[in-house]
Amino acid sequence: MLIALLLALVVAASGYLLIRDSSLVAVEDVKIVGLEGYYDKSAREAVTAEALQMTTLNFDDDRVLEAASAFVAVEGVRVVTDPPHAVTIEFDVVRPVVVGKINGRTVALSADGEILSGARGLNLLPTIDVSGVIRGNRVTDGKALKATTVLGAAPDVLLREVSAIRWGRQGLTLELDKGVLLYFGNATAARTKWRDAAAILANTATAGLTYIDLRAPGRPSVGGLGAAPVTIAPGAAEALPEEAVADPSQQSDVQPPVQPQTQAPVQAPAQTSPAPQQTTPSPAPAGGASP
Repeated sequence: MLIALLLALVVAASGYLLIRDSSLVAVEDVKIVGLEGYYDKSAREAVTAEALQMTTLNFDDDRVLEAASAFVAVEGVRVVTDPPHAVTIEFDVVRPVVVGKINGRTVALSADGEILSGARGLNLLPTIDVSGVIRGNRVTDGKALKATTVLGAAPDVLLREVSAIRWGRQGLTLELDKGVLLYFGNATAARTKWRDAAAILANTATAGLTYIDLRAPGRPSVGGLGAAPVTIAPGAAEALPEEAVADPSQQSDVQPPVQPQTQAPVQAPAQTSPAPQQTTPSPAPAGGASP
């Protein structure tokens, strides 16, 4: 009985070794979580290409981790295989969202204010002056933390368009490369505010605006150069895909301001000169002589 059981185990193990690298369980369906950003395209392609070379019964987590790490800072990866052909790969990515100037040195900061070492792509990020002490490798400056929270919620495309960070009567204000000001006020509902901004910026009818007031989440307004207030329809911003931000030609659910109709000027009828009247000479009196 024991010998039969051992033989069965040997046969099962041999069968597993034969099938685990076969096309019967080859990876064909790859779902990636944590690399949804517009600028994560290269990382997604590298991870997908690596995953498609493996099987669901012999999947190497380190290979996809290495593939993603060539493009983004990855803290960890979790893989769930679903034989015969599906796999879900979830990455823990730490992204720099702003460059902080602290006591004369320049550092990269994450969305929660952590100081990151070895971060890449800093030349595309905005800069902020940071005060206060550093605790546990994190900044404690209240304004800086609100800014990192807001920037951490930004879509990739818009984050790279932020050129300046300032505080004023409207609270936290971000300036985009094109000069448009985004009035956030504070860090509350930052993701909703970014979606509101993205929906408006993707609408070509709002070209020429100078500011977007996002202080009331879900009810943004715009102004500048005679622009009329614009209100996003309920649910419109949430339905807008991030890619629409990168291509302003795509339509959004934001309705452009209604322009007043103007009537064409009425043309006055052309004046014509009266035709010259023809006169008939009077007949000469009888006798042919004047009196």
